[in-house]
Amino acid sequence: MDQAQSNIEVVEAALEAIQNGDLKGAMARFEEEIRWGVAEWLPQAGLHDGHDAVQQMLGAVRERFPGGYKLLGLTAYGTKDHVFVETTRAAGDHPHREGAEHVLLAFHVVMGKIRDVREFAYSIR
Repeated sequence: MDQAQSNIEVVEAALEAIQNGDLKGAMARFEEEIRWGVAEWLPQAGLHDGHDAVQQMLGAVRERFPGGYKLLGLTAYGTKDHVFVETTRAAGDHPHREGAEHVLLAFHVVMGKIRDVREFAYSIR
């Protein structure tokens, strides 16, 4: 397996854990000094610095979707140190449902751990 594919697997495992509500499991995929920047159009906008801040932000995202959310149409592209993800975060199985967020995420992965995430909103319903 090459580095790009390995990085994609790290990111997909973290996103799956987040989607399933396993924030502790997801945080195991991140470096202690993780930084997650969220675009100003999204409710959790700003820079979330460190495990505690990122975990709190991810919990707040889950709270906006009673019953949880799904990552629909997830597409990931990897390089030796970055993974780019396009997906729609929505309650249920419909990407055009009210509250759905089409987002683009850029993950910086170093030695099997996610160091930095930048999240951009493409569209919000």
